Amino acid sequence: MKKRIIILIASILLLGLIAFVSAEEIVPVHGMAINQLGQQMEGVSVSFKGGESSSTDKEGKYSVNLPISEDSIYLEFSKNGYRSTSLVFHKEDDKFIVEDKSFDRCFPYCDNPSCQNDPILKDAKPRVLEFENKNEILEDEINVYLYPFSNIYVYWNEPIITEVAYTLKRCPDFESVHAGNSQLKKDHILGMALPLSYDAQLILTTEGNKKETIPISNNEFGKHVKVYKEKGEIITQVCEGESCNPPEKSFFGKYFIYIFIGSLLLIILLTLIIFLTRKKRKTLSDFGQ
Repeated sequence: MKKRIIILIASILLLGLIAFVSAEEIVPVHGMAINQLGQQMEGVSVSFKGGESSSTDKEGKYSVNLPISEDSIYLEFSKNGYRSTSLVFHKEDDKFIVEDKSFDRCFPYCDNPSCQNDPILKDAKPRVLEFENKNEILEDEINVYLYPFSNIYVYWNEPIITEVAYTLKRCPDFESVHAGNSQLKKDHILGMALPLSYDAQLILTTEGNKKETIPISNNEFGKHVKVYKEKGEIITQVCEGESCNPPEKSFFGKYFIYIFIGSLLLIILLTLIIFLTRKKRKTLSDFGQ
């Protein structure tokens, strides 16, 4: 009886495993990574969960064997200086569905005039592709579009909340995009928060709800924006490498804590000396009497 139960359980588990394996298909996926100028991008990292990472070649091409099932699997694309994006694959009634996250929120992944007649690039919605079978995927190139972004470094003299606002070029009537950090603190590093060649507003809000709006932009690829206040003046700079670090403080500002502690100790020492001197004089006076 026990043997029959064990065999039955093993059979059920085996059938479940077979069903799972059959539901998942290994599909070769290929295409190109393209930048905002319509150029192929070499060295873009391509990865998915459970698989080995690879990179696009000199012609911007990628090729991966992707396990696709009813569960969504993300094919991620990333490169330094660009905001990461992804293709999302899943099966639905034997069809293969691909959602291209490059096209979220009307974003302008190609600013070159030659791209403006492309019906896909003019589409303001995320691109969703449907394939009847995996042979159709083999025959088609699935391209992705990456847009360059800058970091924003904010160094302030009091705790603030940061917000970045800009209007999407391809959808001027679309609501502004907002990014930032809702934590109250003096220093903020907003990674990949400012798209290249965009005019944006950096909105700073203090704990007392006082707002400061600062216009910012960056037209230099690979560089970033630094914003800080010095002697009451707001300064914005395009920075790179170490120049994005916090601004150098004045000698007094840099060593204020040491000067303060030293002065406090000196006052305590002088007070103690005066007290002991007076006590000694009083002792000598009492002794003389």
